Amino acid sequence: MKYAAFGTELWKDGEKIANLSSISGPSPTMDTIDVTTHDSPNGWEEILPSILRSGEVTFDIVYDPGEITHQSFMSALGSETECEFELRFPDVNYTSWIFDGFVTGFELSAPVEDKLGASVTIKVTGSIDFLGSYSP
Repeated sequence: MKYAAFGTELWKDGEKIANLSSISGPSPTMDTIDVTTHDSPNGWEEILPSILRSGEVTFDIVYDPGEITHQSFMSALGSETECEFELRFPDVNYTSWIFDGFVTGFELSAPVEDKLGASVTIKVTGSIDFLGSYSP
């Protein structure tokens, strides 16, 4: 099946984030350790897997200074408070990715001839549950 991204939701601590316009991430990666030696077979690089990195989530919102979910980013930024996030996909199985993270960035955008917006950055901590599901 193929799906349009329209209708994807991001929730923070059980509340749907309002006025969401785009989402990127999370972006998990795996570090590697180079274990190549002078006698590695045919001179090919050899590696071992190391730490799994959870990555970041960035998203843009049409910013509403009075919106409670938008205000919550400012209070979470710098508070060292871990938040729970759930990324909900608009698929027939109600798939969701669940992860914890910290608000690490909030960038306001107020161009003269465009919308009042903001870009928010979340640093994911710990593992990501890629097998979650939600009830519509």
